[in-house]
Amino acid sequence: MSEICDEGNNDLYCKTCNQYFSSLHNKKEHLFGRQHLQNLTGDFEKEAAELSKQQQQGYEDSVDDADMAESSHFCGRISRHNYTSLNLSFLEEFIFKQVKLREFELGELENSLEHVQDKHKKINKQLDGLKNQKLKLETDLANLKACGASLDAQLESLKMVPLLFQFHIQIMDNGALPFAKILC
Repeated sequence: MSEICDEGNNDLYCKTCNQYFSSLHNKKEHLFGRQHLQNLTGDFEKEAAELSKQQQQGYEDSVDDADMAESSHFCGRISRHNYTSLNLSFLEEFIFKQVKLREFELGELENSLEHVQDKHKKINKQLDGLKNQKLKLETDLANLKACGASLDAQLESLKMVPLLFQFHIQIMDNGALPFAKILC
């Protein structure tokens, strides 16, 4: 539990192995690695051996010479029992740390998922806005093309005006005045 609590203070350092890491991913991989587990097991075995020695010395000092054989046999049982309970408590703590680590990872993944979903929603809104803008621009383009075609037709009509004046002058010169008056 202390190792997980320490992660918040110093995320890239493993106390057990006295090692720094360049990323959280590397540290997580290390925590599941063989070297880290061997270091944990070695520390545990040292502590268990020291505790066993202390218990044996405590029992040997309190027992007289007549009960020495029986007490040493009894100490051996207690020592093995405590070693097993220490081993179980070590495993429980290790499993608890791993569960906490996985819960932390799940929390981070959930936060990441929410962040990505928010980004996705924003991008979809932008996409919808751009689609609407595209439709509007396509409509405007079609209207401008129609207006351009209308202006081209009017331009062609205006190009005909000088020809009409020229045609009208020629009719008047030929002496067809009644027809020319009709045109005016």
